[in-house]
Amino acid sequence: MTLTQIINQLASDGGAIVSSNACSDIELADARVTGRFTVDENGFGYVRRTQEWLDLQKARELAHPSR
Repeated sequence: MTLTQIINQLASDGGAIVSSNACSDIELADARVTGRFTVDENGFGYVRRTQEWLDLQKARELAHPSR
């Protein structure tokens, strides 16, 4: 998977691209298996979070707002 392919996924499927440092080990493993992970020529990792993942995070934030 290349960064260009991840960007094309984003354009067609939605979601968000984040640094792999922002992801848990489980999220990274899932991204690798499902073709949503890449490393650029400088060694920086990127994950495309799905729209469903973003929707779930939003629901969690609404259910448990920070004080």
